[in-house]
Amino acid sequence: MPGRNDPCPCGSGKKYKNCHQREDEAAPRALRLIHGSAGAAGRASGSALGLPPGAVVPTDAWEVDLVPFAAEIGDDPAARLTMLLVAAGEYVLAAEPIAHPPSEAIEVATLLARALGDACTATGVRPARALVRLAVLVDELAELLAEESHPAHGARVEESYDLVLVDRALADFETRAGLPLAEPGVPPMSHPNSWAAWGFAPDDL
Repeated sequence: MPGRNDPCPCGSGKKYKNCHQREDEAAPRALRLIHGSAGAAGRASGSALGLPPGAVVPTDAWEVDLVPFAAEIGDDPAARLTMLLVAAGEYVLAAEPIAHPPSEAIEVATLLARALGDACTATGVRPARALVRLAVLVDELAELLAEESHPAHGARVEESYDLVLVDRALADFETRAGLPLAEPGVPPMSHPNSWAAWGFAPDDL
């Protein structure tokens, strides 16, 4: 945690005590979202990453997932809102809402690989392991991370249905958005109104 008089990690320019301190203290178990500013390529730069002073990002295992977000977009009823998340230790290293996510495994794996790469570039470290929820994504993501040019090159990809950090982060985002939380143990699900985004015919739905 930053000191009261340190700059707030959110990048607002205010002192921590005048910005996010009360919010953080009110939710001590919430993961901290690392704020970065997108550069010309639309990716966070390490210098813009809002890590608290002295923060150490764990490198043993990072969780990465594309999860349904229980919200609707008013002017886009066919949207299937999801959150692309990377989490490690007490930090959410990447969080990106995606209204029209892909459904093919290789396309989802490509999004996960991009998010991992952005998190590696922003933190200056890379994980030893990348944990994903679905077995179908393991080989696809491993192949992408095997490329020597990828910032997370060398990370071993493993399946782990219980992504505790990602699920906590998602619950925190939904709470902040005023959305009802799912029952404990119930996996994230898309809203029925958004199922058309999968491209099925009405009768199939």
